[in-house]
Amino acid sequence: MHLITAEHAKAAQSDGLSSEEIDDLTRDEDCVIRCMVVINQRLTPEQVERLSWDEDADVRESLVYFQDITAEQQDRFSRDDDEGVRWAITSHQGLNHWQIERLIEDPVVEVRESMAYRYDLTEENVYALCMDTSSRVRYAVAAREHLTDLQVECLSWDGNSAVRFTIAMRANITTKEIDRFIEDTEPDIRWVIAHRHDLTAEHRERLSHDADNSVRQAARSLTI
Repeated sequence: MHLITAEHAKAAQSDGLSSEEIDDLTRDEDCVIRCMVVINQRLTPEQVERLSWDEDADVRESLVYFQDITAEQQDRFSRDDDEGVRWAITSHQGLNHWQIERLIEDPVVEVRESMAYRYDLTEENVYALCMDTSSRVRYAVAAREHLTDLQVECLSWDGNSAVRFTIAMRANITTKEIDRFIEDTEPDIRWVIAHRHDLTAEHRERLSHDADNSVRQAARSLTI
């Protein structure tokens, strides 16, 4: 393995390289050089295909970010043995239904968490993530801009207080969910509810007698 310098990096990414020189760099024995050449926008489809099978996961991951990959390559990356490659592909805009289904069931939390932020998930996809075993994934779902009533209801019962807190801050929770949050064991959640302007007189009365002083003060500070 040879020493990688700034000159090597600049050369690998240069627009002045010949096709033969680029081809040599895609076959370089040093994975760092191969990672650098991935950024070169003059790679041919054949060279991208070769690099998509590279033994080094960093090279494959870089392809997702810097090159237009084919549907076949995209599908292969969604099944890649390396979690970094699968995490990278979660931000790819061209995922199809089957790839999305596969990635929301990925064994790695970070991959599923990243999927929870995608805008193109179906209601069924989002609901599946609402039931995820990781609170990090469920928290990411709770922070989505658009959730159905069923998804909000599901997350309002979540065992993680950060997830419930995030749901309690949403504008579109029901009276039933407000009732439940008023009885929540976490004072921070009751405090958030006490600041809502859509509380009924009964809600505010209950909160004004809360065991936590900050909740009582919040409930009494707002007029209906």
